[in-house]
Amino acid sequence: MDIDLEPNPYQQPDENFIKMWPLGIHPHDWVDHRFNKPTKCEYCGSMIWGVLGKQGKMCSNCRYATHHKCSSKVGDNCFGPEMCNEYQPHTMKSVHFGNPTFCNYCRGLLYGVTGKQGIQCTVCRYVSHKNCPLPNTCPVTSFYMQPTYEQMGHFWIEGNKSGKCSVCKSECSSSTRLSAYQCFWCHYNVCSLKCQEELGYVCDLGLLSDIIISPISISTNMSLNVEDFRLNADLIGVPLLVFINKKSGGGLGTEFIKQFNRFLNPLQVIDLANGGPGPGIRMMIESGIQNYKIFACGGDGTVAWVLSVLDNLMEGEDYPPVGVLPLGTGNDLSRSLGWGPGCEDPKAIKKTLFRTLHAEITPIDRWVLNINNRDEAGNYTIAQDPIVVNNYFSVGIDAIVALKFHEKREANPEKFSSRAVNKMWYAKFGTKTMVEGCPNLQKTLVLEIDGVQVLVPPIEALVVVNLPSCYGGAFCWEKASKLGGQFSPMSVSDGLIEVVGVLNSLHLGQIQTGISSPIKIGQGSHIRIVMENDSIPIQYDGEPLRTTPCEMVISYHNSANMMYVPKKAHSVVRRK
Repeated sequence: MDIDLEPNPYQQPDENFIKMWPLGIHPHDWVDHRFNKPTKCEYCGSMIWGVLGKQGKMCSNCRYATHHKCSSKVGDNCFGPEMCNEYQPHTMKSVHFGNPTFCNYCRGLLYGVTGKQGIQCTVCRYVSHKNCPLPNTCPVTSFYMQPTYEQMGHFWIEGNKSGKCSVCKSECSSSTRLSAYQCFWCHYNVCSLKCQEELGYVCDLGLLSDIIISPISISTNMSLNVEDFRLNADLIGVPLLVFINKKSGGGLGTEFIKQFNRFLNPLQVIDLANGGPGPGIRMMIESGIQNYKIFACGGDGTVAWVLSVLDNLMEGEDYPPVGVLPLGTGNDLSRSLGWGPGCEDPKAIKKTLFRTLHAEITPIDRWVLNINNRDEAGNYTIAQDPIVVNNYFSVGIDAIVALKFHEKREANPEKFSSRAVNKMWYAKFGTKTMVEGCPNLQKTLVLEIDGVQVLVPPIEALVVVNLPSCYGGAFCWEKASKLGGQFSPMSVSDGLIEVVGVLNSLHLGQIQTGISSPIKIGQGSHIRIVMENDSIPIQYDGEPLRTTPCEMVISYHNSANMMYVPKKAHSVVRRK
């Protein structure tokens, strides 16, 4: 699809007409019209009176209706199909409407009680009959505009709005006609073109302005690749880059992308399936933007992916703070930071975005796991690249359950459609593992903490925890029973990592349900585990692995800045 990226010649707002930036450059084609049903003027909002003759005027392109006297006051803001075909087409989807809804083109009612009565743009919510022409007026193109404007103008989208007018406070919704306008960027409502005039040309981007990338701050070298766009730091606040893993959340990722596009610039909402986090982060680096935030939407693995790309692209520099929208199964990082155990409602995005405005920042330690295999001579050699651990590492029965779950999901992905279904599979594999167990684990491994060998009690799982939440909400250290010695209170930024033990499968189930707690074994900055048995799986942050006899060393990697919700985060995270 070809997109015209030439600079718009109409750079300065004209005070004599209403702007529908950037489309406010086309004149209406007014013709006298007879209205056969009660109709209100699009300009002043008053009824067009009269029984005989042609009571008012209508544009032959966009079908705006006005009084005779009001048509001269309406500016060159026609967006009919004949006027605006040089802009981006809408992304339409068939939709069922539960309330009276009107077509944005012909302004007629979408008839029908059952089924999908019409189509709607997934970005701007433009509504149309399936057979009506579609003007290419989707505001997704706003981020292609050249930064030649000194001020950001409103981008009005007409009809099917609810709420009060931001100017006259009258009701905007109507069950009898296409009514009212809403700005795509600031979400202000106005009931008429006259109220548009009174509100003014300049758009302040609304309550979320601090995190929105303004269209007038963007330029491009004619490429449509995200990493090739450049931003003007003087025209933006602290923008939020959103990375979404569509595979997380039982396939809800697509719906979350649509909701984010409603409240943010589509340029800053990035599908990880299209090149991963790298292009978006490189765009910020090449633009010289240092003060920005990142929102990772997915499971703990998605967050780890984003942090690993930051490691590669920003080595030695301070990372931008990262927040989490939990779309995975366990979501332990999100639980610890107060973003919640899971999000299944795309309509809650607006509330979540407001939380990012008031989120606080805390550094969180990250750890590196080196696995060294043992050769025939008994020497340990590097087996694979280092693995970064953000949440926890374990060996034993919990890793066995995770491995069975992982292999089943890889073989039959269609059977894992939601977080609730995933938990049912976990419960099934956990029940089977209760019978098999992982007996005498303490006899098959050697544990060293900070160079000192530690006696391991009779357990079936050894867990190294970095966060207060583990196993999908179990708090593993603060409530754990002691095994001698004195330990410091847990902190996510003290350079120490904690080691606990799980007695058996029953004990694991009790921990996950909050009935019981694990056993405290140790605390340190350098953990070494020597495995003598090659049949025991391990897992890190929920990712299982099969191992051969090996040496595993966990040491400090770096610290990442994470956003947390002050009133909802775990006390360990809030502790300074």
